Formats: sequence, structure tokens, C-alpha cells
Amino acid sequence: DLPVTTLAADSITFPVEGVAAEVPAQTSPLAEELTWQRWNDYGIGLFLEGQTPGPIPGGKTELKQAEQAFLEVERLSRYDGPLNLARVYHKEGRLDDAVEALSRAAKFEKPAAPPWTIAYYSGLVNKEQGHLEEAIQNFRSALYDDTAERRNRKFNFQKDFVAHNELGVVLFERAKQERGEDRKAERERIARITVRIFRHEEIITDEQSRHERARRNIERLEQEHPHHKGDEQRFDDHTGRFDDYRAN
Repeated sequence: DLPVTTLAADSITFPVEGVAAEVPAQTSPLAEELTWQRWNDYGIGLFLEGQTPGPIPGGKTELKQAEQAFLEVERLSRYDGPLNLARVYHKEGRLDDAVEALSRAAKFEKPAAPPWTIAYYSGLVNKEQGHLEEAIQNFRSALYDDTAERRNRKFNFQKDFVAHNELGVVLFERAKQERGEDRKAERERIARITVRIFRHEEIITDEQSRHERARRNIERLEQEHPHHKGDEQRFDDHTGRFDDYRAN
């Protein structure tokens, strides 16, 4: 059986003829307090429609409409507005606008935007802009930061295979930047970490397509760095930090 979920609740008081009691002014939390949520849900629907494959795929029109919906959410003083705007701008390739939107989202305090979400989308944008070191730190923060809020809410993102794949891809590109014989040791060090990232993704995902993607990435690395083939070093599920990677 499907679960029954209450999405919203409201009430209204009607005047009854012959009853002298005064009916108070009618207000609705759905129409007032949660207006931002309606706009946000509408924007998310448009955003998803704007990237739907199929015979009649979504496109620029839906993304532009999503942008207007999320701007309204931001005007209603919710971090969800600029945070989701960053998703729209990233999809459209408007990377500078995405950076600005993420910066605005991070400034909200009541309530504050989830720092792990800010970090993840900052990583996506930095990756596209070629800021690989920054992207690596963003993805590591999203995956491994140990904070009181995460512990209290029992959030553990160390088994997020999507974010691990993004981190592995960025590390792979970062290793390529270490060119020449004098940078070989650093190049191989980063490659070793990248292999461990992709092997972890391969282990934690149950989806066949993602499992195959992780395997292909490992094979690409082993072709470029053949001496890592058969290296059985694994991701440490308990610490999950890869502290041996550090920016130079």
C-alpha cells in the first residue's frame, strides 16, 4: 500500500445565520506563510521540465520561467531562491551568475542554506570554470566535513556516488595538469587517490550504469598510469577524508 502523506492543512470558519457569534477575519498560512514554498515548488517543476529528454523535451523557455519563480522565492527572503537560481544558471552555462547566486544563498541566516549543498554546487561551477583546486575542496567539503549539524541530523554523504564521481573526474583532470618528468611524482600521487575515489564509487553504487561508469573511469586511469593496475588501496569508510590530497 502507498503511504498516506499530509502535504498541507488549512481551515475556514463560516458564519451561520441566527448565530450571534462574530466570525474572525479569515487567514491562511498556505496563502501567506508558505507562499515561498509554492513558488519554489513551481520553479523546481519548471527546472526539471527544462531538462527532460524525450519526443517533446523541455528547453530554454522552462528554464527562463524557473528563473523568474526562484527570483520570487529570493524576494520572499528564502535561501532556496538563489540556491536554485544557481542550478538554473549552471544548466544554462551562465557560470558567473551562478557564482553570484551561490554567494547570496550563503549569506542567509534565518534559515541558513545547507553548507554541504552550497559546497556541492560551488564544486560544479568551479569545475566548469576550470578552477580545479577549488572544485576539489568544494566536493571534499560536501562529502567529508564533520560538523555538529551533520552529526545531529545524522547526515552522512560519504556514500553519495554522484558527488564521488564528480570529485574523481576533477582529480583526474587535476592530475593531467602535472606535466613533465619533474612533476611525475605529484601526478602519480593524485592518480592514486583518483583510483581510490572511483573504486569507492564502484563499491557503493547499486546502479549498473553508474557501476559501469566507475569501471570505465578506472580503466582510463590504469591505461594512463599502468603501474596502479591491481592497486587494492580502498577508501576508508570510517574516516573518508583522503587527507593525503592537499593543494600545492
